[in-house]
Amino acid sequence: MLFSTRLPDISMSGLRQFVHGRRPLHARCRRLDISSICQKTYKRWALLRVAGMHVISQKKLREFWHAWPEAEWPLRAWHRVAEQTTWETFAQVRETYPSADQVGRCTVFNIGGNKFRLVVVIDFNRGKVFVRHVMTHEEYDRGAWKGNC
Repeated sequence: MLFSTRLPDISMSGLRQFVHGRRPLHARCRRLDISSICQKTYKRWALLRVAGMHVISQKKLREFWHAWPEAEWPLRAWHRVAEQTTWETFAQVRETYPSADQVGRCTVFNIGGNKFRLVVVIDFNRGKVFVRHVMTHEEYDRGAWKGNC
């Protein structure tokens, strides 16, 4: 079943990137034109964009807050905000977190009043945030994490 009516309130460029990107969610839509996108793909894409960013993975955050208990609530708060927000550009990340910095392809967040650093890679097209490093300010200053960015 094809979705033939006009697409409501969603960025056409974002939908076009999603459909013609590396992996559409529904294989049947792989070769379809944007005007004839199937309803199944559209619904999945709309749910992704409404749901916010997908943070991969919370495991690194959990491991860090077990070692540093005072980091638990700031990291949980960051995770909650990231999962409920949809960022399409780094400028939008800066609107949410003014202290966020871009280092290469990584984004660095100050967590817990500048005591901790969270280094992530954000794939804006897919709506994913990949957690690379969670560290103290001292570990961040050593710079060993920069090899992944």
